[in-house]
Amino acid sequence: MVAIVVYMLASVLVSNNAKNWARIQIYEALLSMFMLIAFGTFSYAFFLNPQGPYQKINLVPNGANVQLPDCTLATNIFSLAVCDINLFNGAAYGLAGTILWVPVLVGLIPGASIGFYPVSGIGISSILPALIPPAVGNIFSMAFHGIMLLMVLNQLQLYLLADSLYFLSFFIVVGLVARTLGFSRSFGGTMIALGLGLGLVYPLLVSITYGFVDYQMLQISGLLGSAQFGTFLSGMLDALGTISSGSISTNLQNLIQGLSYIIAGSTFLPFLNFLVLDAFILDFSKAIGERLDFMSLLSGIV
Repeated sequence: MVAIVVYMLASVLVSNNAKNWARIQIYEALLSMFMLIAFGTFSYAFFLNPQGPYQKINLVPNGANVQLPDCTLATNIFSLAVCDINLFNGAAYGLAGTILWVPVLVGLIPGASIGFYPVSGIGISSILPALIPPAVGNIFSMAFHGIMLLMVLNQLQLYLLADSLYFLSFFIVVGLVARTLGFSRSFGGTMIALGLGLGLVYPLLVSITYGFVDYQMLQISGLLGSAQFGTFLSGMLDALGTISSGSISTNLQNLIQGLSYIIAGSTFLPFLNFLVLDAFILDFSKAIGERLDFMSLLSGIV
């Protein structure tokens, strides 16, 4: 509206410079309105219920039977991504709590004392402070601290996903408004790239990567929920039997698979998601605005 008023005044004042400036601003405003409609139409697809196609390729985990979030209740890609990462975090914290019980039990197991006194007050004795070496408990304590440290990245992902809708609406609106002004056009393009990356691309990535990992973990019998401690303890005991017999039991297989999924979801997947997100924001922001390095921005914030 301001540009239209300036264009009308420029016709009265016979100012070609003002008329050209107003004409460019009107075109930019129309382009921004078109982009807003296009982004709104494209974003609408992400509000559709993804249960049908996702369930066909086994990407919707149901943790209700093991006291974990039920992702079959999600109605859009945003709530599904939050449910996926929340379910994984619950499984990882459950495993960390199970591992923490091992050094506690090791500390509760008493030692033994053996003595032989052929003469009163004179003899030989031997004291074993603990039947299980304390180093075993220390190893599991280090594993517990390692899991809790790795969970920092997943908590960061959870916070980003929880605000993904806000990022989508806020950054795109700010970007479209900024693009209508000549001096902030490149800044507006950067904001649009950031909004699309955090608001659309990132939830889609998490729903696929963690959806697969969560679904596979739930297929392993006894790995999650109340039976987790029993499976973990049985797997550790079976590991001792494997050394002598050479055959791997089902409990040990479940334990190894479950640990593999949790380690992958705590190390490889966060970096994979952030690298793909960074590549999208980097290329898209360079195409329509100022080049933005998301990984540098994220590391600076952390």
